[in-house]
Amino acid sequence: MHNPMRKLISCILFAPKCENAGHVISKADLEHKTNSAKPSSSMAPLTSMRELVLQGPSCSFTSFGHLTSLLTLTLSDCSLIKELPACLGQLTRLQTLTLRNLVGTTELPISTQSLTNLRELTIESCGIQELPGISAFTELTTLRIMYCTALKNLPLSIEFLTALHTITLYLPGKYRLSPPGAPSIIRAHDSSVLKTLAYALPALRLLQHLDLSGLQDADVLAVGRSLKAWPPPLLKDFGHRGLRLQKCFQQLSLPAEAEQWSDVMILQHFREEQRKIEAFASGLHARLGAASVVNSLNEMTFVLIANEVLGSWSLLEAWASD
Repeated sequence: MHNPMRKLISCILFAPKCENAGHVISKADLEHKTNSAKPSSSMAPLTSMRELVLQGPSCSFTSFGHLTSLLTLTLSDCSLIKELPACLGQLTRLQTLTLRNLVGTTELPISTQSLTNLRELTIESCGIQELPGISAFTELTTLRIMYCTALKNLPLSIEFLTALHTITLYLPGKYRLSPPGAPSIIRAHDSSVLKTLAYALPALRLLQHLDLSGLQDADVLAVGRSLKAWPPPLLKDFGHRGLRLQKCFQQLSLPAEAEQWSDVMILQHFREEQRKIEAFASGLHARLGAASVVNSLNEMTFVLIANEVLGSWSLLEAWASD
């Protein structure tokens, strides 16, 4: 007999019970079953659960490791959760993880490195400071980090997430450090977050959508230098805010008319310049032959050689040394 809970159960724990698809699950029952040391036969509907949404300050239970069929998990506005439970790493089939308004959560547990099937990760308005284990999410295609004012940096290992096709990074341009009623202490976000992302962009060859906001001029320049050096071949969308690369047209050695160009037009210009490098490399190969030492040079070396010979890519050295 078809079990309607096998496909989807979404429990939003504002009220004492959650009713879905003809089933009524009390909060106490859900907590008891998910915190049990051993699953029982009465827990079968829960172990078949595919989607779980836990929302509201009353969500305090910390064990859902038995829900091994979960594909989608959302934790939202759970003010009682100060740290994510280690059992999160037992949800190895999980494909979508959303963390929203978890201000007390400063990091992902080490166990999340077991979530190797994760496709989408959204972290919004959380207290996350670092994401050291993110390199384990090698199947990740969508990464969204929004309004996480405590975020210190992105790990350099983000360059290993080569399956990424969408990155959304919303950083508040300025934000308040002091509590309401106290003297205002305003500071800008740490631009090292964007510098790390800029450095990783050349490795993300499947990237199609790059949506960044809250950028300072230094951020725009760092990303612009990266795109100039290694424009991702599939990138076509910069979100409705855009990068506004034209603001840095002089620092990026763009022609004067680029001050009126869109981000997409500037990216296309970068791609045309990149083709000059490819032609240069192909010419070296043709002239020197397959047995030449040229064949052992990596792409970065070719870029630096082309930088010297072609003369128009002086910013590449600055990008490589950032």
